[in-house]
Amino acid sequence: MKINLAKSAGLCFGVKRALRITHEAAKKGGKVYMLGDLVHNEEVIKEISELGIKKIKRLRPGRGNRSLLIQAHGAGVKIFNQARLLGYEIIDATCPMVKEIHRIVKEAEKKTIKLSLLAMRNMMRCRELLAKSTGLL
Repeated sequence: MKINLAKSAGLCFGVKRALRITHEAAKKGGKVYMLGDLVHNEEVIKEISELGIKKIKRLRPGRGNRSLLIQAHGAGVKIFNQARLLGYEIIDATCPMVKEIHRIVKEAEKKTIKLSLLAMRNMMRCRELLAKSTGLL
């Protein structure tokens, strides 16, 4: 049997970028936390855990040198604000393409253009997009 591997197989550039940012954060030292997983890939999740980056369920008050690593699929404004209020340094690993989608939605809202999102509601990137939007249906 012959197996052909597609040129585009593997991690997308947004995930590769997020991993690079994650490795840089781990090298700096200090406590680094994530709300959920950086990406949807079990091997990557294991690698991040081995770097000493901890996955948490919610933000908590604390002291000292600690950072919150934002996943490749982004986070809502509420998360950014809450993390800053609780003293976390933000390390934003949001994919540039995800940020571009957020920018497009925000621009459409300014123009009062109604948008519809057709996706699985429980997907993190969809939840975060909905959290950043006021007029998304």
